Amino acid sequence: MPTALTARRQPLGVSKSLIDPRPAFRWYRRLFGAEDMHSHYRWNAVAPLIDFDATRTLEVGGGDGRISFEVASHGHRGAMVVTEFDPASVAEARAIARCGGFEQVEVSQKDLRQLGMGPGFDQVLAIDVLEHIDDDRLAIDEIAAALAPGGRLVVSVPTPRYPVVFGRAFHEHLGHVREGYWLEDLQPKLEAAGLEVLAYRYYTGTWVSRACRLFYGLRIPYVIGVLWAPLVRPFLKATELTVQRQNAASLALVAVKTV
Repeated sequence: MPTALTARRQPLGVSKSLIDPRPAFRWYRRLFGAEDMHSHYRWNAVAPLIDFDATRTLEVGGGDGRISFEVASHGHRGAMVVTEFDPASVAEARAIARCGGFEQVEVSQKDLRQLGMGPGFDQVLAIDVLEHIDDDRLAIDEIAAALAPGGRLVVSVPTPRYPVVFGRAFHEHLGHVREGYWLEDLQPKLEAAGLEVLAYRYYTGTWVSRACRLFYGLRIPYVIGVLWAPLVRPFLKATELTVQRQNAASLALVAVKTV
């Protein structure tokens, strides 16, 4: 039986570089971390599941590479490959890798449904990506094929509460093609691909959902939201320690390849 996690790892740290190079943004990140509000709570959820000693890590659907660069800046010294289909995001991730000196992170343009990477990775990260894929079973099969026996898959996905909490318009604007996943929705698909769930946790609970909805959805000027977010972050992080399933808008889990 997979175990539910309630403990967390270290908070989001300071990246060497992220997207906007202007001094004000660089100093903000140095003081508070990423300006995107939800990224802090997502990191707290997935970080305890990540193997920072993995020799080869693959991130699929990595976008601008934010998660991989966080992993690298938190002490991961193994080789890392970030794949992303969108050319603009690939270019952005490559620019960040160059500016930040992330020499161990390789960025590649690939479709998750046609990875063709071979079983050479002992860890794969799929952070907020499966909900964007029309054929998620095929995507999971491709991920499993890229994992060596005993390799780990770390996943984050929205739950079916996401469109309820954030509104269907925002849900669809983000490109989600399904309502989301409870553990019992995702676990059988992973098991069919030879992946056994070891541990999981629900996150983005009531208070974080409310704060993120204000940050993203109620037309608060972005600069005000960015300045306000660090003030409430300690309280919000405390509320995430014991999020119950019925209040959660996100799910994180780790599975291991058994065949």
